[in-house]
Amino acid sequence: MISEATISKVREIAQVKDVASQFVNLQKRGHSLKACCPFHGEKTPSFTVSTVKNTYKCFGCGKGGDAIQFLVDLNYTFTDAIRKLAKDYNIPVEELNKDDGLSKLLEYACSRFEKEKKDYFLERGISEEMIELFRLGHHTDIDYHDKKKAFDLGLIYDNGNHVFAGRWIFPLQNSVGDIIGFAGRTLREGTAKYINSKETALYHKSFYLYGLYQSKQYIRKQDEAILVEGYFAVISCHQYGIKNVVASSGTSLTKEQIQNILIHSKNIAIAYDGDKAGTKAYYRALELILPFTASVSRIKFKDGQDPDDAVRSGFEFTRSNWLDDILSLLDGTEGDKRVKIMDKIINLLNLIKNYVQRRVYIEKFCLKTGFEESFFKTNYDNDNSESFFTFLMVKYGKNEAFDIVSDVIEYFEDESLIEVLDVEEFSLLELINCKQKHISERVLSLLLEYNYFDTDEPLEECISSARILRCTILDKLIEEKYTKLKIAADPVEEKILNKLLEERLKSNC
Repeated sequence: MISEATISKVREIAQVKDVASQFVNLQKRGHSLKACCPFHGEKTPSFTVSTVKNTYKCFGCGKGGDAIQFLVDLNYTFTDAIRKLAKDYNIPVEELNKDDGLSKLLEYACSRFEKEKKDYFLERGISEEMIELFRLGHHTDIDYHDKKKAFDLGLIYDNGNHVFAGRWIFPLQNSVGDIIGFAGRTLREGTAKYINSKETALYHKSFYLYGLYQSKQYIRKQDEAILVEGYFAVISCHQYGIKNVVASSGTSLTKEQIQNILIHSKNIAIAYDGDKAGTKAYYRALELILPFTASVSRIKFKDGQDPDDAVRSGFEFTRSNWLDDILSLLDGTEGDKRVKIMDKIINLLNLIKNYVQRRVYIEKFCLKTGFEESFFKTNYDNDNSESFFTFLMVKYGKNEAFDIVSDVIEYFEDESLIEVLDVEEFSLLELINCKQKHISERVLSLLLEYNYFDTDEPLEECISSARILRCTILDKLIEEKYTKLKIAADPVEEKILNKLLEERLKSNC
């Protein structure tokens, strides 16, 4: 675990422009740098680096942050991003476990366990290659010299007895491969089948995903994470060539685990067991995932099968989008049962925060059921800056949406003003003056942020709102320049003020 001091040092020293320039061709514009965004396809640059603030922002896709976040947006894990930047800037990495030796003790225990018998795993059909990849083994009594550390790590009880005695061992690894704990399976009746390490400074159950270390590169490559329930499911999938798979083993799925998945891909396929418990867990998972992404599908097995069984028998399954999966339950139903299913769907749809996904799924549901779109709540939390443009695109089609955008942008004139003022990034002032069609989404994103548009307004009212916005921003800038001139006379500031006053007099509001 990397110390907070190291993380703070990296945040302080790492320069976004240095990091971003490794991936994009940055071009200077005032105090800012611009390029085509590395996170989404575009022909016209909307990716901006502020050298003053040491941040980046893409006004096309909305991503932004510091140097660490830039690498995370490129599908680095947070820890990997810290380590890379620390290496690039020669910053010593302070490990919290460096002095206490916890990691070393866990690694020592793991190396001992994996040398023990492996017949149980071989009998389960697990190959030697997978046994080695996941470092599987069997518990052996170890005479830990530091009993306190062993107890703190959950390796022994306070009486000195071994926690995992007689169990088959599944080492738990963080995203960079360090051992952070263990899971143990017993074959004896009358005791818990699986036990996990207790919470420690290294192991946090709510954040941990089994198999992420082995699977993360495949999740990025496939742009999808398959979510299963158990250790064997992850291992068997890997053995049979399905390597973009993780499990929330040892705990129910959590928001933190979902966020860790989304670092690598925004697409999630849920492949839980085919029994009633698996179905129940699937619906609970949907409730947790949909506020983050609606790009969810279900991989469904024959009754009673789990992924481990399925891959060994040829992987017979059906795959469907989550909404299609639930809508299929309506076929042939009526009365209270139909009402219950529809109520479930409506509740799930109302969880979706992404505007465009929400619109698409509601439309699909209404076409299938005959519901009116007005039935759904419209006042929901939405932090997606793309919302206004996507609303136009959904309602009017792409071509007409761009025509509407162009009409609005006509009121943001006189690009020369930007040359007079020292603008370090895409700012309010740039918003006033941009009139190029290709930055329409960026303009409308900011318009939405300032709440000047109601998405139900007709075109004429939208244009009126744009005009008012322009005047409001000009008034604010004029006030700021007056304030500066009261403090100290400055010919440059006076020239800027006069230019702003001229622009304000030309305005029609």
